[in-house]
Amino acid sequence: MIEGQAEDFARRLGVLARAHREAAGLRLEDLPGAVGVGVRFIHDLERGKPSSQLGKSLAVAASLGLDPIGLLEQDEAADRRGSVMER
Repeated sequence: MIEGQAEDFARRLGVLARAHREAAGLRLEDLPGAVGVGVRFIHDLERGKPSSQLGKSLAVAASLGLDPIGLLEQDEAADRRGSVMER
């Protein structure tokens, strides 16, 4: 179950990262240098690859103005709502 949650979080973070990058008018090639990662890392992150390194993923998210902690809190709240609805 936890592995599935990690994969879902990685996918959602990737979708958000891409959306924020595109909204900022940045190309895939524009972001890596600002964060200290390669283009391949950004590509994998945006595709939701769950094995992306957490520290680098957080750095990319922060550079795009994303709050991964807030995303986790949203997941937790949704899980609680789902648990209550199942009862």
